[in-house]
Amino acid sequence: MRRLAGKDIRVAIYVANQKYDDWAFDYSRFAYVWIPYYKKNPPSHPCDLWQYTRTGSLPGIGVNVDLDVLNGDKPLSYFRGEE
Repeated sequence: MRRLAGKDIRVAIYVANQKYDDWAFDYSRFAYVWIPYYKKNPPSHPCDLWQYTRTGSLPGIGVNVDLDVLNGDKPLSYFRGEE
Protein backbone atom coordinates (compact mmCIF):
# COMPACT_ATOMS: atom_id res chain seq x y z
CA MET A 1 0.00 0.00 0.00
CA ARG A 2 2.85 2.38 0.73
CA ARG A 3 4.22 1.83 -2.77
CA LEU A 4 0.82 2.71 -4.23
CA ALA A 5 0.51 5.82 -2.09
CA GLY A 6 3.41 7.38 -3.96
CA LYS A 7 1.55 7.04 -7.27
CA ASP A 8 -1.28 9.54 -6.82
CA ILE A 9 -3.34 7.00 -4.90
CA ARG A 10 -4.63 8.06 -1.52
CA VAL A 11 -4.41 5.35 1.10
CA ALA A 12 -7.05 5.75 3.79
CA ILE A 13 -7.90 3.84 6.93
CA TYR A 14 -11.41 2.80 7.97
CA VAL A 15 -11.24 2.10 11.68
CA ALA A 16 -13.85 1.63 14.39
CA ASN A 17 -13.81 4.34 17.05
CA GLN A 18 -13.38 1.74 19.81
CA LYS A 19 -10.37 0.17 18.01
CA TYR A 20 -8.58 3.43 17.20
CA ASP A 21 -6.24 3.27 20.20
CA ASP A 22 -5.95 -0.53 20.24
CA TRP A 23 -4.45 -0.68 16.78
CA ALA A 24 -1.81 1.99 17.50
CA PHE A 25 -1.32 3.02 13.88
CA ASP A 26 0.49 6.19 12.91
CA TYR A 27 -2.69 7.73 11.54
CA SER A 28 -0.78 10.68 10.08
CA ARG A 29 0.61 8.33 7.42
CA PHE A 30 -2.84 7.89 5.86
CA ALA A 31 -4.43 10.35 3.45
CA TYR A 32 -7.55 10.33 5.57
CA VAL A 33 -9.23 8.56 8.47
CA TRP A 34 -12.79 7.29 8.15
CA ILE A 35 -14.62 6.17 11.30
CA PRO A 36 -17.98 4.40 11.48
CA TYR A 37 -19.64 5.55 14.69
CA TYR A 38 -23.41 5.30 15.05
CA LYS A 39 -24.05 7.81 17.82
CA LYS A 40 -25.55 11.32 17.94
CA ASN A 41 -22.17 13.00 18.49
CA PRO A 42 -19.02 12.62 16.36
CA PRO A 43 -16.42 10.01 17.29
CA SER A 44 -14.01 10.80 20.11
CA HIS A 45 -11.02 10.34 17.81
CA PRO A 46 -9.97 12.69 15.01
CA CYS A 47 -11.22 11.70 11.59
CA ASP A 48 -11.91 13.19 8.18
CA LEU A 49 -15.07 11.21 7.47
CA TRP A 50 -17.67 10.12 10.00
CA GLN A 51 -20.05 7.36 8.96
CA TYR A 52 -22.96 8.15 11.26
CA THR A 53 -25.44 5.47 10.15
CA ARG A 54 -25.68 2.28 8.18
CA THR A 55 -29.46 2.46 8.00
CA GLY A 56 -29.86 5.74 6.15
CA SER A 57 -32.20 6.39 3.26
CA LEU A 58 -31.96 8.38 0.06
CA PRO A 59 -34.66 9.14 -2.48
CA GLY A 60 -34.65 6.56 -5.27
CA ILE A 61 -32.76 3.91 -3.31
CA GLY A 62 -34.96 1.21 -1.83
CA VAL A 63 -32.50 -0.23 0.70
CA ASN A 64 -30.60 1.10 3.71
CA VAL A 65 -27.41 2.98 2.90
CA ASP A 66 -24.38 4.20 4.83
CA LEU A 67 -24.39 7.97 5.36
CA ASP A 68 -21.31 10.01 6.13
CA VAL A 69 -20.37 13.60 6.88
CA LEU A 70 -17.13 15.49 6.51
CA ASN A 71 -15.58 15.76 9.95
CA GLY A 72 -12.21 17.36 9.27
CA ASP A 73 -10.76 20.21 7.30
CA LYS A 74 -10.62 18.47 3.90
CA PRO A 75 -13.27 19.63 1.41
CA LEU A 76 -15.51 17.22 -0.48
CA SER A 77 -13.46 17.86 -3.63
CA TYR A 78 -10.49 16.17 -1.92
CA PHE A 79 -12.41 12.89 -1.61
CA ARG A 80 -13.58 13.15 -5.21
CA GLY A 81 -9.95 13.38 -6.32
CA GLU A 82 -10.37 16.95 -7.57
CA GLU A 83 -7.47 18.24 -5.45
